[in-house]
Amino acid sequence: MLGTVGAVLVFGLSYLVVLVLLFEFRPAELARAFGEAGRAIVDQYWDYRIRKAAPDQRIELEQKKLEIEQKRLHRRLAKEKAEAAKKSSEPAPASTHRPSPKIVDTTINPFPSALPGATSPKAKTAPTKPESQEKPEKPATKIKDLGKPVSPLASLATETPASATPSKPNPPKPPTPAAVRPSYNAYKLPSVDLLQKSEKEARPTYTEDELKTNQQRIVEALAHFDIEVSPGDITRGSTITRYELYPAPGVRVERIVNLERDLARTMKAERINILAPVPGRDTVAIEVANSAKIKVLLRDLLDSGEWAGSRAHLPVSLGKDVYGATLVDDLADLPHLLIAGTTGSGKSVCINTLLLSLLYRFGPDDLRLILIDPKVVELQVYNRLPHLVVPVVTEPKKVLLALKWVINEMEKRYRYMAKAGVRNIGTFNSRSRVPKNIEELDLAPRLEGEEPPPPAAEEPLPDRLPFIVVIIDELANLMQVAPAEVENAIALLSAKARAAGIHLVIATQTPRAAVITGVIKTNVPARIAFQVPSGVDSRVILDESGAENLLGKGDLLYLRPGASKLIRAQGAFVSEEEVSRVIDFIAAQAKPYYEQEIHAKMTKPSSGDSELSEKDEELMARSLEVIKTEKRASTSLLQRRLGLGYGRAAWVIDQFESRGIIGPKDGAKDREILVDLDAVQL
Repeated sequence: MLGTVGAVLVFGLSYLVVLVLLFEFRPAELARAFGEAGRAIVDQYWDYRIRKAAPDQRIELEQKKLEIEQKRLHRRLAKEKAEAAKKSSEPAPASTHRPSPKIVDTTINPFPSALPGATSPKAKTAPTKPESQEKPEKPATKIKDLGKPVSPLASLATETPASATPSKPNPPKPPTPAAVRPSYNAYKLPSVDLLQKSEKEARPTYTEDELKTNQQRIVEALAHFDIEVSPGDITRGSTITRYELYPAPGVRVERIVNLERDLARTMKAERINILAPVPGRDTVAIEVANSAKIKVLLRDLLDSGEWAGSRAHLPVSLGKDVYGATLVDDLADLPHLLIAGTTGSGKSVCINTLLLSLLYRFGPDDLRLILIDPKVVELQVYNRLPHLVVPVVTEPKKVLLALKWVINEMEKRYRYMAKAGVRNIGTFNSRSRVPKNIEELDLAPRLEGEEPPPPAAEEPLPDRLPFIVVIIDELANLMQVAPAEVENAIALLSAKARAAGIHLVIATQTPRAAVITGVIKTNVPARIAFQVPSGVDSRVILDESGAENLLGKGDLLYLRPGASKLIRAQGAFVSEEEVSRVIDFIAAQAKPYYEQEIHAKMTKPSSGDSELSEKDEELMARSLEVIKTEKRASTSLLQRRLGLGYGRAAWVIDQFESRGIIGPKDGAKDREILVDLDAVQL
């Protein structure tokens, strides 16, 4: 038994714990309060004694009171002095030893030295002699000899394979193709003189005091919310200015991110972007739009050392990042690219920039293009290029024919590489041309004395295989017509076509999940996001928000495969007049020569029962099987069972009605089946 004293102690401690937990009772604070109350009582006691004492005793009592207060004050000062000495003896935190803030204007020097975090992916920054405008010679066989010119096709040798529609204007008539394949030995690459040169005198002026004042406003605004920061570097780019800040020890960066709207109000900006933290640095960056923006012209990128010294197999110029470094990447390494952005954000200009980057490096012998333009008006200017496999494809139904040809070409290239004993297009193009005599065993069973059949004619191996780049300008239009077929074709190409030298560039202005499906995102890892309406659209493209805060007109976020952070950049600008001049220069040298197999199918009229394509006939056969199984016919049925869009399913139903297989529409009822489906011959 505890006894009386033990029980009192146990229950007393229990009550104390209950007070602490339920009423947030703090014993230390209570003891401090009791101490202060005791000192106040003592002071009142001395005051009472002084008032009641005789006049000759008051002086003595006041002296004693002053002595007590003096001792109390000495103890307090000694305690504060000891705490200050202890604090001063501790080492200062590492964040206080920071370099002096500096201001960098990346728009003054067109090719600045790379700053931290400003390296261009896959670009060699060492300036080299600009590429000759004459057609490059045949590739050297030694890839590792960097002192010799290396053909982009040959340098791939070290790689391994990766595992109802609205009416549109009639497209212009494509140019008359050449009857036989022309020779491109005298082909010359276009000159950069065809492009517009930037005017340095037209650059807007500013003062360093203005930039420092803006940064101080940000520091003071954060101080109002009890967030202590110190100023860092200021980097002025073509479109935005980045103000870097050093948060004080113990400050959480999430607190700064949550003040985005308050900082935008302080800076009187429509929108700002907060980068917390800056990749590779211990700072937080506030990105504010410049009042006067500077265009990044394509010629500035092609004149840069990053472009001239790039060893990329399929180099493309994207623009300049915040630090002024030229972004030159390799489409062969990406190996496919997804571009998304609203109208006016710079998506179409980006496609023109990519195309011109390729045309400035490759002739028709080394590069073939398939351009798909459901909007009809975006890519028609390229119809005179000799690089085209077929004229610019504008009809959604014929897009499937083009993609099917690319798939067949991919399979054919894999057969070529298997026969040559190589693994990718670079090794195939740089292989030895001496044929290998491999004895084949005849394992076919036959009767005794029977003569073996004559050997089948072997398809000769081509000397070289050019790159093939497929550009789809508006994916959303295709997904409305035949979503399942388009998705399957893109998935197959994006998963297997890299080693065969085939690459995709897919663009859309409606980045919805129904357009950019999970299958497409998985197989197209490289993405460029321009301005989008909402954070939801940004997450569809980049898997994170941020694109909704972009400023339009070429302001972009670039996600490279394998990179953990986004790169903000200003996309290069090229005008329609510049594109026309380059196309005129190239078209004057040679006429386009189309692949006869696919060109014959593409030029066949698409109307009439007897002129249906193989793809249409296959679709109608599958639809007929569904109608036989369900014993009813409707547009919604075909949509659900075959994964068709409304326009495609309605077209199939109309075809069956025109052939007298099913009856006309009768309200919300299913179509009446008029014939015996087992006897139908399509």
